Amino acid sequence: MAKRRKKSTDRRTDWMRAVVFNSLLILMPVVAFQILRSAYAGQTYVDEPTMDAIAQTKRNLDRTFISLAPSGEAQREAFWLGRIERELDAGDVSAARGFLIAAPELLGRDDAKALRAAAAAEPLGSEDARLEAAAARKLPVELAQRYEAARQTELSSAAPAPPPQAADPGSPVITEARPDNDRRYDVLGSYPDLVNRTQRWIDGDQVDTTDLKIVGLGLIAAETATQANEARIRAASILRSAHRSRRLSDEFRSYITAQLDTALPDDRLRPRAVTALDGLATTEVKVERIKEAYTSAIDNGGLRRLERELAQIDQIGKQTSPSAAIHVLELVKDGGDLRRARLVADAGGDRMIALIKESGAAVLGHADMSVHWSTRVILQIMGLSAAAAAFFWVVVLSARHNLRSKEPPRVDPH
Repeated sequence: MAKRRKKSTDRRTDWMRAVVFNSLLILMPVVAFQILRSAYAGQTYVDEPTMDAIAQTKRNLDRTFISLAPSGEAQREAFWLGRIERELDAGDVSAARGFLIAAPELLGRDDAKALRAAAAAEPLGSEDARLEAAAARKLPVELAQRYEAARQTELSSAAPAPPPQAADPGSPVITEARPDNDRRYDVLGSYPDLVNRTQRWIDGDQVDTTDLKIVGLGLIAAETATQANEARIRAASILRSAHRSRRLSDEFRSYITAQLDTALPDDRLRPRAVTALDGLATTEVKVERIKEAYTSAIDNGGLRRLERELAQIDQIGKQTSPSAAIHVLELVKDGGDLRRARLVADAGGDRMIALIKESGAAVLGHADMSVHWSTRVILQIMGLSAAAAAFFWVVVLSARHNLRSKEPPRVDPH
């Protein structure tokens, strides 16, 4: 009778171990997948990269440039000059500047030492600006003249920006010189244009609502002259240029459209716009009404999330240029890619644009992103550790049970 009860108990124990074992076998990969998705889908990346992340990304870029050039002093210099000439032929001053700044990595050891020494002797400018000046003096006379002419053409395009109400909706207006790297880039158009396009939208005409909301939020930001609003104007202008020229990937267009729809929901904007534009009124009156309609329709929580994305775009534009930032946005598919691109721009500046010409979207892989250890990620890791410990314990118990069951039965001497 006792043996029968013992066998029944052993069967129940074996059944419970089997259930726990199989459950953990299913659960652990699921939890591990959730941790990896949280870590690498861009949801837990910090908006402001750390100095360590920037430094490591810069080292990654240095190694990549070193590997690009062929072996041999003469071949390396010919490669370097050829890339600069190619970008000047294409009219891409940012990429040409990127190859100039990358000269210490692309040229031989002796030339690299001489360039760094010459850059250190430059009295003014950032590290990149000093390297650019030192490397430009190493160019052949004709190529140096071409680069300087292209650079002056870029600088001469700087002009005082009129207020947004007077801006031409189709052409960028840039102020300040390139060395300050903080131009006013504004393609948002004017409030009367926003009034007309909003009227067409509520009348049922085909209107690009993504573009409409970018303009609306950008013009509202221009109402108050703060540093944060200036950054939003620049970012909105870069985003609008990329969107209108169809330079955004389908994935990122869907991503940013969802962000815009959250910040400025249709179900809040449309009824306010209908009320604002109802009846006869002068253009000035309609402008004031539409300002109020767009401002009151904003969802503050959604706007804060959108501003985080715009801050990344603005930083890419400041580290390179507005036109180069548009080129960078072509590679982006989601928020994680956007933060990788921002990190590479922080670490490399115009060198990022030069690398894009060589390797395309692979340049984002050089970003050494810092993962934000959120409470959710930490709890998931703790859960995975507990599941792994329980799994190990079940395996040990099962092994002990199997070893005992194989022991020969004891013989009673009596």
